Amino acid sequence: MSGYQTRQKELLFEFLREHQGQQLTIDEIISGLGSNTPGKSTVYRLMARLTDEGEVQRFAKGDRRKFLYQFVSGSDCSCHLHLRSYMRCSIREYLQ
Repeated sequence: MSGYQTRQKELLFEFLREHQGQQLTIDEIISGLGSNTPGKSTVYRLMARLTDEGEVQRFAKGDRRKFLYQFVSGSDCSCHLHLRSYMRCSIREYLQ
């Protein structure tokens, strides 16, 4: 995580690292942070910054303008394809 560090960014980064295998919406992230939650606009801004820095990957959620975010820092996600099933089975497969 490069650049200026704020306590809010550190809390968000730590939460994402603890939920590394999950794809989460902004609302799920805010809910998961509990009492340490920064404002919703701050979370959006920090997620955009972490996405730009390559720490987090953003995925479209279906055909709506909602997105899922997943912590990917330190992993090499450029060598495989991410697919998600929308059949409610929650199975995620990585293709090499």
